[in-house]
Amino acid sequence: MARVKSFLGCCQLETGGLCLGWFFFILFFILTTLLVVFGGRSIYANPHPLHTLIWLDIIIFWIIVIYSSWLMVQGIKTKNPSKIQPFRIIFIAATILLLLDLIYFIYKINFKKKDPQSIIKTEQDIFQLIEQDFKAVRILVSLLLLIMSIYIYVFVDSLHKCVRESRTRYYVVAKV
Repeated sequence: MARVKSFLGCCQLETGGLCLGWFFFILFFILTTLLVVFGGRSIYANPHPLHTLIWLDIIIFWIIVIYSSWLMVQGIKTKNPSKIQPFRIIFIAATILLLLDLIYFIYKINFKKKDPQSIIKTEQDIFQLIEQDFKAVRILVSLLLLIMSIYIYVFVDSLHKCVRESRTRYYVVAKV
């Protein structure tokens, strides 16, 4: 398994882990609050069972991310590797979901680029060209998110190993 010795090459694993944990905690707290306030209004105004179910699933997942971020921060502060484990599991799931999303989107897409001059005859044709460019940007963004997710997983895995080894060293020294 690949390991890193610092977070983005500029700070220690523990410091980077604290920054990452607090970043995800604050980000998903804000996103969850916004989704509850604004999404709840739209669900209440126009109820649809599928939209309500998706809305609730997203909120539940984001609350789990918030809680695991908090646990990771506490695990780093107390040198408890078992509290870092839920965040690792979430990034395994996120990486798999991003990979599946990318594979599905590439499978679904039609890459046949047409010469813009030969097909532009109506306004609808212009929108189709813009949609083709949007698909390419979507693939690029999905690929970038996948790479970031893999790096964060490798980082959190390295952090978990570091905390576990430092805790083991502490117990070995304390027993002697």
